[in-house]
Amino acid sequence: MMTAKQYRARADLMDKATEDSSNEAVVVECQRMAKEWRRLAALADWQDSMLEDGHPAY
Repeated sequence: MMTAKQYRARADLMDKATEDSSNEAVVVECQRMAKEWRRLAALADWQDSMLEDGHPAY
């Protein structure tokens, strides 16, 4: 599993690809992937907070 920072870096790469592309299909797919990477970053942040709090599931 990657860290939240790594997920955000991938989302930033997708944002850059969106800006650099003139192909509408590529833009839509990059935007979709950026959204997914950000969702995974939020999940990783949540998991880290559960670990720090000593949640029994972790």
